[in-house]
Amino acid sequence: AGGDGKELSWTDYFRLCVYQPLDNRHATKNVFAAQQWFDHPLGLEAAAFHRRFGFGATTWGSGWRKGARPPDGLEAGRPYVDLLRNNRIECLITTCFNWKLADMSNPRGWTEVTPEMEAAIEDFAYRYAEGLPPDVFRGVAFSNEDERSGLPSSGRYDEYFKAQSAAIRGAKRRYPELRGAPTHGTFMYAPKSTSGLAISNYLRVSREKGFRYDMVGIHCYGLCDKPGRPDLDASLAYLRADMARYGYGPETRICISETGNNSFTRIPEWDCNGWGDDYLREKPSYAWGLKELDYSAEYVRQYLTVLKHWPQVESLHPWVTPYWRDGELTPTALAIGVNALGNLLPDCRYVADIRPVGTVRGFAFDRLATGDALAAVWSVDPGHADGTLPPKCLRVPLPKDAKIADFSGNVNPVQLDGNGLCSLMLTQFPVYIIAPNAKALANAINGAESYDLSDNLTVTCAPDESGMVNLSIANRVSHPFD
Repeated sequence: AGGDGKELSWTDYFRLCVYQPLDNRHATKNVFAAQQWFDHPLGLEAAAFHRRFGFGATTWGSGWRKGARPPDGLEAGRPYVDLLRNNRIECLITTCFNWKLADMSNPRGWTEVTPEMEAAIEDFAYRYAEGLPPDVFRGVAFSNEDERSGLPSSGRYDEYFKAQSAAIRGAKRRYPELRGAPTHGTFMYAPKSTSGLAISNYLRVSREKGFRYDMVGIHCYGLCDKPGRPDLDASLAYLRADMARYGYGPETRICISETGNNSFTRIPEWDCNGWGDDYLREKPSYAWGLKELDYSAEYVRQYLTVLKHWPQVESLHPWVTPYWRDGELTPTALAIGVNALGNLLPDCRYVADIRPVGTVRGFAFDRLATGDALAAVWSVDPGHADGTLPPKCLRVPLPKDAKIADFSGNVNPVQLDGNGLCSLMLTQFPVYIIAPNAKALANAINGAESYDLSDNLTVTCAPDESGMVNLSIANRVSHPFD
């Protein structure tokens, strides 16, 4: 009973999900990576869930029972490998060395890599690769988030290269098809940061040693498209240019093997305070608050940013909590958003950026499977994410045969006024516009005007030393005012 003596009742609410199932056969499937949490009673159903919603990749795992040293534990890990294989989920990168299982000291304290250590690393990686069949496991690296360990952090990249290359040699000796990367991922990649400089030096040394990596792994914690935060799009452009300096072109794939780690709610009593590692559990139900909307929209925008740089940037993997479902396999908005992208952009080619006004961003793509175009557009205004602002409205000239799809992939004809303008309502959730030509579509949206004058102009007024007042008006849109 309640405090007033009245009887209280409990109501269960259930979410109805309507979606177009995928089968992980679309060309862009590996863009949508997710942690594979299959070691529970619903493991078979969870793997099928990932396939149906279009999560086609992951970036951790092996065919070994956890904690087992080769050759023990291989049979115990086989069901996991079969789950990945049967649902066409590829593990794009994992580590192939474990210092504890190899009976060696922690690499973070190494001051040198002796010939004996190189041989031991290569031998362990060769034996460990037995559990990494290359039809499921695609890439390997010596270690993870290691740029702050002893040798790299002291600038001794040449010495550390001996360990990196030995692990790759060993794994490739067992399976030549495996791709080698300098690291599973740097901690927080950003241009000219500690992590960014580490990647540059790993590639520099490889060129000097006549050794070639097949792929590059990075972790992009903190990168997104929000104002005042490091920009994911700009950072990927910098990385691609930096790789090209050392002879690594578009054929060298980039895997964002970890990113995000936002918690799906905040419950301080459960140590769930915003950082995902503090609450490594599944949601008992999807009814955990409005934060689901914010992280779902943010991760789908990050997937769209990867599609701009695809296929060289081949994947993005939000770490670590299963944001896409609850404990009973009820899909969240993120699963719906990924499924929509898999259906709308199963194969695509980036054409143009969309930046019509200050906080509006997006990309235009050719849809290769259908021969038409799609533009994804959204707002990065923080007020939309926290619910304090109404949607942003743009007036966009669109062709009569254009269509608009929402975040869930529901497609409807465009609604135009008497002047041929569409009132496009934007929030943090991408809106998708389908039209015949990508360049024309991007030009039309970039020529849009906002109903909010603060989007169009920045006005500043300040006194100078003479006592005069200076008025400054700056154009914030992507085209001149008439």
